[in-house]
Amino acid sequence: MELSILIARIIGIVYLSFGLGLIFSNKYYKREVINLYDNTSYILFVGILASIIGSLIITYHNIWEWNWRLMVTIYGWLGLIEGILVLIFPGIILWIKPLMNPKVIDYFILPFSLILGLIFSYFGFLI
Repeated sequence: MELSILIARIIGIVYLSFGLGLIFSNKYYKREVINLYDNTSYILFVGILASIIGSLIITYHNIWEWNWRLMVTIYGWLGLIEGILVLIFPGIILWIKPLMNPKVIDYFILPFSLILGLIFSYFGFLI
């Protein structure tokens, strides 16, 4: 259970920080998020990082019980799958670039980040 809490805390802090960054530094994030897709080094880095984090989570936290810890396991599997797909097909990430416009960032990514951050923080810090 301690590992579940640790991972939930990390995910919660990262997503809450990103969501709050989107609120308080909105212009910066809108400009930079779009520019990241033009950087091939970033795409490679995302694939490697997602593969590593996903692999670590599913190796040490592959818990398929019907409770909140299942979210951590699913997060790990999604990270691993994303990382593998990006490393095998780097162009796949370019499909997302047209979706990264200011309205999508404000109406989808910002609330999604805050909600996910709050959910994981709740289970990581308050349970």
